[in-house]
Amino acid sequence: MFDISGKIAVITGAGSGIGLAVAQRYRAAGAEVVLVDYTDASEQASTIGGHFMQADVSCEADVQRIMSDT
Repeated sequence: MFDISGKIAVITGAGSGIGLAVAQRYRAAGAEVVLVDYTDASEQASTIGGHFMQADVSCEADVQRIMSDT
């Protein structure tokens, strides 16, 4: 396994599927993870010890908010 401790990963589409799997893997490798999805993924984020932000990445204002808040 690789070590990315001290890094922050913003993962879009992280509410399920590949995005969630990536978030879990990055978290296991030591990164702080921000799960971003347009549906509520707060439970998934809590389960893996990450943070959740609800957003629509097709909306520029939402993307700017994600980056500034992160």
